[in-house]
Amino acid sequence: MIDLQQSAELETIYAHIIRLSLQQIAICSLQGQSGNTTLALALARRAASSGKKVLLIELNISHPKLHTLPGVKPSEWLPLEQSWQRSMQLNVTDFLSILVTPRESGHQVEFHDLDKMKSFFKQTSEKFDLVLCDCAPLLHNSGGEIAGGLICSACDSTILNILTNINTEGQLEEAREILTANGANLAGIVMNDQFAPSLKNELIRESHRFNRWLPRLMNTVRIKLRHSDFLNQDL
Repeated sequence: MIDLQQSAELETIYAHIIRLSLQQIAICSLQGQSGNTTLALALARRAASSGKKVLLIELNISHPKLHTLPGVKPSEWLPLEQSWQRSMQLNVTDFLSILVTPRESGHQVEFHDLDKMKSFFKQTSEKFDLVLCDCAPLLHNSGGEIAGGLICSACDSTILNILTNINTEGQLEEAREILTANGANLAGIVMNDQFAPSLKNELIRESHRFNRWLPRLMNTVRIKLRHSDFLNQDL
């Protein structure tokens, strides 16, 4: 997973969370492979580094990832007080505890009952300063998945993780309809640029159009672009 710690982008998102005094946050994307777990883990670590008591919950049955972290093991649990508290992996790092995706018990009816999930998140908020939930993609409809829309409804707030240049306007509208139908509170949108070309790459790509007339010059231009301190900055 990509490490976002110490990045200006992460600090901006975290500052937004603090400014709005958010305590329960469902973090969801529109599709898989969107860096949702990376974002959720980075935010959890950032909050924990400030001394906040943080619980990171993963509820993505199809593509769980947190169990691969050092010191974290798969576990089965239900959103019932005695069950989830026994299954928490406490202080994976200082102030950060984790509940990994219950691959088998996640199919149980309790995870698909809105009232039980609201009660579950209320219980977690009584014990933690910040609760982050890594959800299944909103537009993901595989059988048995814990619906992202339901989790967004059960949490106090939602952060939507959008892939720049990948997610379409139609997908965004569909996601908006899902969140509206579930009564979710959209607290913010993160534009994930992992598939967006940088200015440097765009200039290099465009330079190839002139190879026919100025091949040597364009080759020199591309070398200079690749080594430009200005164009290689993180913006």
